[in-house]
Amino acid sequence: TFSLVCVMINVVFMLCDHADMTPEFRRLMNLQNDIFLFELCGEMILFFLAYGWSCFITDAWKGFDLFVCLGTVVFQYVINNRRIAQFAKSFRLMRIIRLMKMIKPIRVILETLIQSIPQLLNVILLLVLVYSMFAVVA
Repeated sequence: TFSLVCVMINVVFMLCDHADMTPEFRRLMNLQNDIFLFELCGEMILFFLAYGWSCFITDAWKGFDLFVCLGTVVFQYVINNRRIAQFAKSFRLMRIIRLMKMIKPIRVILETLIQSIPQLLNVILLLVLVYSMFAVVA
């Protein structure tokens, strides 16, 4: 869908962000940020016109998208605090997790990672125990 493509392209642009950007690249990043924010706001307006406020209350992901949209608009354009707006923009990366649920091979990988977290914690605990024993011996 169009929203899926926009989120993927937005994630690629966000991954290209770095500290010493040239002025042209900074303008490009600001332009794409405004375009994708406009797309997100348009999507939220269409959801509101189609379903009303109830869609944001019943569907947690749509509520999260509304929160991200309003937070970015308020902090970037109303309060004009770029640092907090950058933090709010980072929440847009969380939208990719919602899209992972739609793509079956990626969803399988995500579910596998989530199921492996308890076993990973056991391995970390075992490593801490082994390192502690060697620290006592040495």
